Amino acid sequence: MALNLEMELDGLYFLPGFRPSSRSFRYHDRRRIRQSFLDFFKEKQHTIVPSASLLPQSPGLLFTNAGM
Repeated sequence: MALNLEMELDGLYFLPGFRPSSRSFRYHDRRRIRQSFLDFFKEKQHTIVPSASLLPQSPGLLFTNAGM
């Protein structure tokens, strides 16, 4: 069996043997990565818009959003 170089923990990839000490560490790390991503595009003059759900309020709009 081949040794994997990375392990997946809660959707994030870490090096073997790395264990975050707490959930708050992972949360803050994710928040910092997301903020760095947004800051990069903001510096490039992109407009940052608030997050929104992909699901419409009305179930009948699902076909419209799918292009049908």
